[in-house]
Amino acid sequence: MTKKLTTREMAALCASLANAYDAGIPLLRCLELAMGEGRRRRVVYALTPVMDAIRAGATLEQAVRGAAEHFPGEFVEVMALGDVSGGLGPVLADLANHFEEVLAVKRAIIQQLAYPLCVLIAAFVVIPYLRGAVLSGGTIGDYTLRFIMGWVPFLQKLLLGIIVYKIATRLKVLRPFLDGLRLKMWPLGQIKRRFALARFFRSLALLLEGGLPTTTSLRRAAATTANVIMERNLLNAVAPVEQGTCLSEALRQCRLIPRVALGMVAAAEKAGKVEESLARTAGYLLNEARHSLWTVLSLLEALCIFFLGGLILWGTGQQTVMVLLALRNLIDIRRLF
Repeated sequence: MTKKLTTREMAALCASLANAYDAGIPLLRCLELAMGEGRRRRVVYALTPVMDAIRAGATLEQAVRGAAEHFPGEFVEVMALGDVSGGLGPVLADLANHFEEVLAVKRAIIQQLAYPLCVLIAAFVVIPYLRGAVLSGGTIGDYTLRFIMGWVPFLQKLLLGIIVYKIATRLKVLRPFLDGLRLKMWPLGQIKRRFALARFFRSLALLLEGGLPTTTSLRRAAATTANVIMERNLLNAVAPVEQGTCLSEALRQCRLIPRVALGMVAAAEKAGKVEESLARTAGYLLNEARHSLWTVLSLLEALCIFFLGGLILWGTGQQTVMVLLALRNLIDIRRLF
């Protein structure tokens, strides 16, 4: 059984916790309700150590960090943030919206790429198999076995790549390299960065509203990005704040933050509405990330369709050349007689 909960399970869990907590139900009872009365074994398996730790006197942050292997990194950090800031309700609502957004993105990707992928499978697997089966001189069973064995090397390499990636993601030594690689993968890296920055600004607003010092808020909000490279970059703002620099100027030390976001924070700081501006900046970055993601998905679908059209034209061109060659040979043969 996989320890870490899936995006779908996290979306349902966070929505259940947010609704129950907003209704005034105590935290332990919210966790019991989120278990679904034992119907979802994976969720029960993940939440049981959290509840046991809280009953033993641990704080919510300690309990969630103790069961971190069951949850995504952003869930652990944001839940710890809610425990420290004292505003667990807004944090749970933000988590519910975050995982619902991630789930919607994954479903949109599957929906938009389903047709091109099916056509690619038909072009490279189904049609070659049917054509070979018709032209093969042996039995269907023998040809099918040879066809499957021809795909075995490719499937072995694919499986090996997946295993290596899974092992690499579990090694903390390689995490900075992988996190940096994810940020550099254009254009998805830019989109991922905007989503993470939106979470950072929203978390920073919640922490400052909870009365935490700015330096502590920056450190904890940076951890919610769940990316080592981004966290290190955002922590560059801590030292200037400790030296008395204003927040907007300190954030300029973080090269990953867009200029528009820095301008919004600077304008609000002059007006004395920092927390409100941080929340608004988070919303702006979130909308930018959504727009960019839908644009990329639309372009990717169009590229797949153009690629398939090229394959069809290439196949048609090959058939046309074969027909012309056959006609030429036929004419040459007729001339001999």
